[in-house]
Formats: sequence, structure tokens, C-alpha cells
Amino acid sequence: MDIIPLWLIHGVSIVGLILGSITDLKTREVPDFLNFTLIAIGLVFGTVVSIISGNIWPILSSLAGLGAGYLLGAAMFYTGQWGGGDAKMLMGLGALQGLGLFAMIYKGTIPLFATTVLTILIAGAIYGLLYATYLIVKDWTKFKIEFKKANRKKGQITRRTIVIIAVVLIIGFSFAVPDKTLQSMLIAMAFLLFFGAYSLVIAKTIEKTCMIKMVQVSKLTEGDWIVKNILVKGKRICGPKDLGISEKQIKELQKHNIRKVEVKEGIPFIPGFLLGYIATIILGNWLQNIIHILF
Repeated sequence: MDIIPLWLIHGVSIVGLILGSITDLKTREVPDFLNFTLIAIGLVFGTVVSIISGNIWPILSSLAGLGAGYLLGAAMFYTGQWGGGDAKMLMGLGALQGLGLFAMIYKGTIPLFATTVLTILIAGAIYGLLYATYLIVKDWTKFKIEFKKANRKKGQITRRTIVIIAVVLIIGFSFAVPDKTLQSMLIAMAFLLFFGAYSLVIAKTIEKTCMIKMVQVSKLTEGDWIVKNILVKGKRICGPKDLGISEKQIKELQKHNIRKVEVKEGIPFIPGFLLGYIATIILGNWLQNIIHILF
């Protein structure tokens, strides 16, 4: 049996994800103390195992998991996909699971953390789709009006016409292809192109109707996404180009007696993390199993 059993690592991770999901759903935030606690526990586990076993690989594995979580989390944060709390949560999970450097380098084993991340991304995509559906149903009347307006815009009419022509041409060409597999792929491509074009309009409409709120400056928290540039005497205080508003910018708004600003609320993604992690526990290192089957 390992010095730190896998069930304990899973248990700590699940508790952290449950607490993070609750706060994320309630406040759209994940407390730093929770994420940093997970990181600290992961590094402590790695250190303890290294000391007891007299082997440096466990702590290096934990540090590598932390680093991998940081790199992916930072990429998602700086591209506007996740908030800072989501990125830090991934770092905590990375520190806990480690990157399995020894097994990866010398045995060619796929780290469990790699499978966990992939499962979280898949579960997160499904969760995001379901959450978006919930937002549409919740504000259906407002969404329907804005969606019709978006579809009547000249640019959207042109794009829709181009997409429909492309879809018809692809499907028409597919019937001239003798290979059934290639024919199926072309038809699938046509449907993806059609629904992809509409999904962009749907996503923008959801953002406009369901995710933009007027918030009092006194209730702003660091990391909130400001929708429009806030100017005072020609000087920009904050705006959408910032990666979330800072404490300094909030104080600047208060200093100039600005009472309310428009804020874009992100989808609370930590519940998606939780679903993905549970799936990983149930399925195990499925990515490693698939690679073994294929190769």
C-alpha cells in the first residue's frame, strides 16, 4: 500500500471541490484559502512520502503537478475561459495527485492527473452546456427577443447565408463520394458548421441577456469582469481589457463616487470540476487504458 493512499487524496480533493462548488454557485468566487490549503496539503503529502521513502521523486511529482496545473490554469485564465479561482483549484488538484514523473519518464505511464484534467474539461463542457440551457430557460422571454434581434443584423444575415450555402455544397458533395465513411464525415462536418454558427449567436445572446448585471461598486470583488470602460475626466479607470478588476481600481471608483457598474458574471465552473473528478474516480485512468488498447 502507498504511504499516502489514493482514497485519501481523492477524499481531500472531493471535499475541496464540494466546498468550492458551494461558494462558486453562491458568490461566483472560490476562496483563496481553500485553494491554497489544497496546494499546501498536496506539497505536504509529497514531502512526507519523500522523507519516509528516502526518495526525491514524490515531492518532485507534487511540484510538477502544481506546475502543470498552473500552466493550464493560466492559459485558461488569460484567454478569459476561467476565473482565477478555477485556475488555482486546478493547481491544488495537481499538487495533490502529482504528475507521476518517475512512472512517466521510466515506464511511459500516463499520469492520473492528465486523465483527471481531460475528464474535467469534457465534464466542464457538458456542464457548461447544461448551465447555459438553464440560463436560457430562466430568462426565456428576454433571450428570445435578443436572439431575434441578433439574427436580423446585417452581418449575421450575411454570415448565415454563407454558412447555409457551404452546408448545402458539403452535403451535396457528400452524395457524390462513394466511400461511406468519408460521406458520413462530410455530413457530420456540415451539421457541425451549421450548429457552430448558431452557437456563437446563442453564446453572445446568453452573455448579453443572462450574464451582465448592474452591481454596486461597494459590492465589487477583486477579479470581477467589467463590461464597459469606466472613464473619469478622460482617464480610464477600468474596463473589459483588464483580467478582472483590482482592489486598487475598486478604490479608485469609490474615490470618484461611481456607484454602479456593469459586470459580466461567469459560469460557475467548479461544479464541472467536481463532476469530472467523480467521473475520474469511477472510470480510473481511462486514458492510459485506451492507449494500452490502441498501442
